[in-house]
Amino acid sequence: MELLIVVINNPDLVADIVPALVELDVRGIVAMESESVMQFLAQEVPIFAGLRELITTPKSYNKTLIGITEDVDILQELYSLLKDINIDLKSPGTGYALTIPISGILESPEE
Repeated sequence: MELLIVVINNPDLVADIVPALVELDVRGIVAMESESVMQFLAQEVPIFAGLRELITTPKSYNKTLIGITEDVDILQELYSLLKDINIDLKSPGTGYALTIPISGILESPEE
């Protein structure tokens, strides 16, 4: 089993990405609002206020999607599906996806 994490820098793309995850049989998909640590430090931690000058974009949030899959090749399959709908995770600033092996899981049965 793999934990799939997809961070999307443009939250408007989430509506296009979730159906791809469902098509790839990713279970338990959760969407969370997130932000980069640089953005957080620049805006919220006074000692790092100088970072504000280095950040050229206004404060923005990302969407982080997390799900579980049994497919160890899911990253390549996801990349292909997203590429078909003109979302290229290899383009700068789009986002990224990664998997982490899961050695075990405790979950309730699917409804």
